[in-house]
Formats: sequence, structure tokens, C-alpha cells
Amino acid sequence: MNYIEQLNAFYTMLDYNALSSNAIALYNYLLHIAYTLDCINEFSVANITLMSKLRLTIKELQNARNELINKKYISYKKGRNQNIAPKYQIVNNNQFTNAEKGQPQRQADGQAESKAKGQANGMPEGYIITILYLLFNYINNRENEIFFKDISESQRQGIRILLKKFNVLIESPNVIQYLDEQRILKTQIQYYVVKELYFSPYKVILEKLTKEEFNLKFLKTEKYVDLENESINKFINYFTKTLKEKVDKGFNNNENS
Repeated sequence: MNYIEQLNAFYTMLDYNALSSNAIALYNYLLHIAYTLDCINEFSVANITLMSKLRLTIKELQNARNELINKKYISYKKGRNQNIAPKYQIVNNNQFTNAEKGQPQRQADGQAESKAKGQANGMPEGYIITILYLLFNYINNRENEIFFKDISESQRQGIRILLKKFNVLIESPNVIQYLDEQRILKTQIQYYVVKELYFSPYKVILEKLTKEEFNLKFLKTEKYVDLENESINKFINYFTKTLKEKVDKGFNNNENS
């Protein structure tokens, strides 16, 4: 299973086969499990695991699962007892999308195939949300590390040190439950931008920036790009640009002095 192609096709399908946010979250996690296990057929996962990871009640899980089943995103077999977990299978979205829409396969293949550490530019909105989520959990507690094989443990720790310096690192998982969705999204964006700059020629500025400067640039971005009405990509690009401007001006000042 090609994870990137499957995910891209999934978000393409949402344009004409919409799902609730709970169903989208459930699909993403099931796809993550399937990819981790390299399963092309059925795989098992307990209800309690899904409820815990996605913070869903049993009723919310059942409703989300029924959505995915009814709209042919997954197939499902109910567990027979407490010792036999339910079984899932991911439907091949590439085939389904092309059949429904009459799109040639090359169109699906031509969509972005960037790895999880790729640039945000041009990414579908749903795709970058998934990347932010995966990276956030990886930096915090090494979840989803299969998607970040190019980031060594020492590099992950280096990113964590910088995030802590800017006072945006969430060190305790318990803190997340007290944050609203908008605050979590903003924190995920900060994680992503720091990671991108860490692997760029602008890495040096992350070491020179103060906590106040970093947060001031973020507040400036919030002023000019409204996350509720404009794209996440635009917000990320503007925030990155303001930080890079700080780098260039700083280097110029040093050279002149």
C-alpha cells in the first residue's frame, strides 16, 4: 500500500463523498495502522484502542465507523467476543476515485507524493493537517516514527530543545486535553515551521531567536492571516517568511557592524 497515494486519493474523494471530522480522524488512524503493519488485507484493532487514541466515546466510534463503511472507505467485520478484536480493511481509494470520477490513473499519480517532511506549499488542506498531526505526535513522544525515518533521534531532540526555548513544546500529554482545537493547530504549525527551518540554511537563526521574537512573529502572522477563514498553507508560508526576514536582517546588521 502506498500511503501517500492512498491519503491523497482519500482527500480527493472527500470533495464529493464527504465525511464528519470523527470519521476522517478514524480513517487516518486506520490507514496509519495498515501502513505500519504493511497490511494489504485485514488487520485487527480493538475498539478501546481507537477510542483512546481518538478520544471518542463508543457511540462516536460506531457512528464514525458506520460512515466509513456506508461510503465504502473501509470494510469491517465485528469481533466475536472480548478476545477477538474487530477486523478492518482499507478500500483502495485510487481505484474507487478513478471509477467514480472517470479520472485517468495518471491524474491520481500526478498528485503530491512528498514525504512527511516535505514543504507545505501546494499541499491539499486535509493533507497538511494530517502531516501536522503526525509530526506533532512524533516530536512529542515518537509516535508515527515510521513516517520520519529521515529524522534521527538526535535531530528530534534538537528540535524539541528549540521548541522548549520558544516555550511552545508540550512536554506532558495531559496538557493537550485542556487545549481547544485552534490552540492545538497553532502549536502544530509552530512545530512544523521549526522543523522545516531546522533542516534549512536558516537553522542558525533558530538558535539566535529569543522566545519573545519568535512569539512576536507568530502574533504578527495571526494578525495578517486569519486561520479560521484562510488556508493553513498560507499561514505557514507567511510565518516562515517573517522568520526568514528576521534572519536576513540580522545577518545584514552583523555584516555592517
